[in-house]
Amino acid sequence: MARIFLLFPLFWIHSIQTIHAQSTSKVQVSFVIQYNQLPLRLWDSSFYSGDDDSLTIDVCKFYVSNVQFLHNGRVVWREANSYHLINAKNETSLGFVCNLPKDVHADSIRFQIGIDSATNLEGVKSGQLDPTNGMYWTWQSGYINWKLEGKAKQSTYRRHEYEFHVGGYMAPYPTIRQVQFALDTIKPANISIGVNLAKFFQQVDIKHQHHIMTPGKESSRLAAIFQTIFIPNKD
Repeated sequence: MARIFLLFPLFWIHSIQTIHAQSTSKVQVSFVIQYNQLPLRLWDSSFYSGDDDSLTIDVCKFYVSNVQFLHNGRVVWREANSYHLINAKNETSLGFVCNLPKDVHADSIRFQIGIDSATNLEGVKSGQLDPTNGMYWTWQSGYINWKLEGKAKQSTYRRHEYEFHVGGYMAPYPTIRQVQFALDTIKPANISIGVNLAKFFQQVDIKHQHHIMTPGKESSRLAAIFQTIFIPNKD
């Protein structure tokens, strides 16, 4: 009898875990990187905008972190260890899955572009935050929140190149930014977010500003512009 008593709680715990595992809903979050209506396919080649400014995009990478779902302004689900490196040269990196409890209703999604100060202060990490991903400066400057590299006819930098490596977590010029969108349904299965790089280049005088590689006032200003290029895609 004592043996049966000991095994029952283990069976009960296993059953609860199984029920819990089955009570989640998968929500696919995808980022569609584009230049106006033209999709970027950097895993095939660099991208040419086709406009009169002869703009090419060779590198487009950014961090998405602290993913949250909200209902009536209250956070109802927060992703643990929430760090995703979105890389336009890696098709498989352009989305991730969130496992929300089935009883959770959400009317908006919120996330940050970049890495928060606490994580930066903890130093080098692994996985999505591994320095081998090319998104880390030094322990003092921390992580690069986003990168854009390529060539533009208007750029006066060497060989008409431009390089934007935007990061920095220290006051008065932190570069992490928050994005939030309303959802069409309280039980979403797929969330598509557009990233229109044309909106960024339309707000930057690339003839005079084409090479930002350190934290500071200009990095913070560019981060505010980059924040505006995220738009909800409507199917």
